[in-house]
Amino acid sequence: MTEFTGTLQSSEEGEVSWVQKDQIPNLDLAYDMLPLMEMMEAPDKSEFFYPRRTEDDWEKKIF
Repeated sequence: MTEFTGTLQSSEEGEVSWVQKDQIPNLDLAYDMLPLMEMMEAPDKSEFFYPRRTEDDWEKKIF
């Protein structure tokens, strides 16, 4: 586990704060942020993209 320390500074773009990892799903996140984070944490994955639009969403591919 990596420990991060330091002082965060919010800006006109929004508030920033440290949160526990298990609290991330409870936050108002950007579209598909959770699957993107899963991809970033997987040692065998390096790409996340949307090859085409489906009827009601986007098809997601993770490699």
